[in-house]
Amino acid sequence: MVYEQSNRSRAWQRAALFDLDGTLFDSLGIWERIDREFLSDRGIALPDDYAQTVEHMSLNTAAQYTIKRFGLDEQAQDLVHEWQERTRNAYATVQYKPFAQHYVQYLRSQSVAIALVTSLSRPLFEQANHATQVSQYADAVCLIEDIGSAGKHEPDIFQHASHVLQCEPQHCIVFEDTVAGIRSASQIGMQTCAVLDQRTQPVWQTLQSIANYAITDFSQAPTLDTLTKAGL
Repeated sequence: MVYEQSNRSRAWQRAALFDLDGTLFDSLGIWERIDREFLSDRGIALPDDYAQTVEHMSLNTAAQYTIKRFGLDEQAQDLVHEWQERTRNAYATVQYKPFAQHYVQYLRSQSVAIALVTSLSRPLFEQANHATQVSQYADAVCLIEDIGSAGKHEPDIFQHASHVLQCEPQHCIVFEDTVAGIRSASQIGMQTCAVLDQRTQPVWQTLQSIANYAITDFSQAPTLDTLTKAGL
């Protein structure tokens, strides 16, 4: 299934773009465990910087990077398939982070368009959506793999979401837990809100310094009045 805007004739005045892994979803530990087991099976210890390096990449780009970095005699598509199989059960039971679902519902009640912007593959998104029903809140679901982007270190996926929603970038706010995502969204004039996740704790000070807002959970997320005063 390809997800697109639910009402193409509508141009939204304001929009909120949400990352899923580590932002809306409490996926803590899923990828760390997968990475550790995957590399261990190949006799490789998990490097400290690996997770932060690949977290903003599409699965295919991450697979190519992994093959090159560790000199693996494997095909990218085989790595992607293995990762998807290892994570399938985990995403079938994934849950929202505290207050995240309530905040998304709040923004929708205030006529703010919602886009889900994720590097999850379609099969993993389908699993997570089955568990959380998150797509019921979305006016657009934008998967990095669907637009051929390498990842969130480039603003392509955020520009795509803005285009689909017919909402100008300066009237969009992006909720993200990665430095790459925050920087890319900022480059095209979007407001940004960094969301704390344990795996990005080491770069939290950086996230706080580059984002317009920084929250440890969604009970601290900015109100629409606050966002409006800031120009959203």
